[in-house]
Amino acid sequence: MATDSARIRTEDVRRDGRAALQVGGQRVVVFSLGGDFVAYVDACPHLGGPVCSRGSLHPFYTARVEEDGRVEPYFAEGGERVLACPWHGWEYDLRNGQCLADGTKWLRAATVVHDSDELIISL
Repeated sequence: MATDSARIRTEDVRRDGRAALQVGGQRVVVFSLGGDFVAYVDACPHLGGPVCSRGSLHPFYTARVEEDGRVEPYFAEGGERVLACPWHGWEYDLRNGQCLADGTKWLRAATVVHDSDELIISL
């Protein structure tokens, strides 16, 4: 396990859907995704905005092309899984941290280990 780690109770994350803590001197935010948990350093790759702590969560909006050529937009199933930075609106797939507009940009992920009723978060 990495030396820079911290613990947080799973119920603290599930209650609000996300919870912030300090890990190795950096602010990390843990998100509850149904039965899973993910964590990212709270800095947008664009300009360092507080994407994780203050970003908005919303469903993934996409579209399909029908046989007649019409484009039908819809919200994909799976709940709120897109995280938008409050500074400039950059959006990230919460499940893996990848930027939706630029697939070469990623949120910096932290490691999450589920240990009984706690999560161990490490960088």
